[in-house]
Amino acid sequence: MDVVQDWAGYLFRNGYLTPGIFGPLATLKNIFYNYLLPVFQSLLEKPDLTKIALMLVILYTSLKLLKMLVSSVLFWFRLAFRISFWGGLVVLAFWLSQRGVDGAAEDVGYWFRLWKGELDHYKSQAEQIAYQHNHGYGGKSGYGGGYKPAASKKQWPF
Repeated sequence: MDVVQDWAGYLFRNGYLTPGIFGPLATLKNIFYNYLLPVFQSLLEKPDLTKIALMLVILYTSLKLLKMLVSSVLFWFRLAFRISFWGGLVVLAFWLSQRGVDGAAEDVGYWFRLWKGELDHYKSQAEQIAYQHNHGYGGKSGYGGGYKPAASKKQWPF
């Protein structure tokens, strides 16, 4: 204990700690004892008000946490979008620099024709299935609406 008092005395004697530093702490102590302590005591005397105040504090805290959660999720979505956007631009620039404009146009034409053929193939299969459903496999004809057998696995693209 003697060492602590010597250090405290040394700090006070040499001007490192002045009473001006402790002034704000004394003000906070006065505010606590004069204003906040009576409020806490009145809340403790009236439990209904305490429950309402506690519920309001819990609601406020939960809304703040929810706001933080939404902000963090939005940050990560924005970050992922920006990375994918700028990364896509870098890949596009690299592709154009390697293949040139004519080569890139040829590549786009090739992929367009390939996917157009796939789309036409699936459209024709869908039309064939719709035709079989409406004309061949008991649509709404007859008294009971007819019987619709299960489609074979060959008709589906997957």
